[in-house]
Amino acid sequence: MTDSSTIYDDFYNLDINNSTAVIKFYEKNILFLDNKLTFKDKEDFDAYITIICQYVISLETSGKYTKTLKYSEIGIKMIDLKLEEYAIDLNDYSAYWSILSSKARAHFYLKDYKASIYSFKRLHSWDPERDNIKNWLESAKSRQRNSINKYLYAIGLIFLFVEIIFGNKLGNPKLKLYLSVISIIFFSLGLINEYFGDKLIKLTEKK
Repeated sequence: MTDSSTIYDDFYNLDINNSTAVIKFYEKNILFLDNKLTFKDKEDFDAYITIICQYVISLETSGKYTKTLKYSEIGIKMIDLKLEEYAIDLNDYSAYWSILSSKARAHFYLKDYKASIYSFKRLHSWDPERDNIKNWLESAKSRQRNSINKYLYAIGLIFLFVEIIFGNKLGNPKLKLYLSVISIIFFSLGLINEYFGDKLIKLTEKK
């Protein structure tokens, strides 16, 4: 039977900046670590969370973003579950925020900007003075706007294309006009979102 103290000792002898070594260590002990649900005390719990945290960071650093999300969820849920039992002050529990940071960036790299923005907003609320978090949040918002604009402009182009190619064949001048108006609306929405979207969101949040 695997002894947790032996696993912890082996982990503390690792170079945690070596992502490959951390990943290999976790996967060597994956049967034990993936199924560990009970803890002797807070020290045991903290040691386990430290390993999960470093594994998540190493997965993100290695570009394994889907797996990063899987294990960040495991770590975050475990901490949330034990908040009362171990009297954890979440604001001072750095492992939680490190895991959430990797989760936010993983969502970003996987182009799930909505989820990324949600996590970065939580991080920003926790540490509003950290410029790095602000920059990531703004970048995620910008990418989300751009992804929305692609659809708006594409729809606008489709209506414009139909109006140009088939407009004279429709036999109804009003229908041709409607196609032009709809095309203009989608292009306008794209421009508004591109240049004023963030300001409008901020005004809404203030209200």
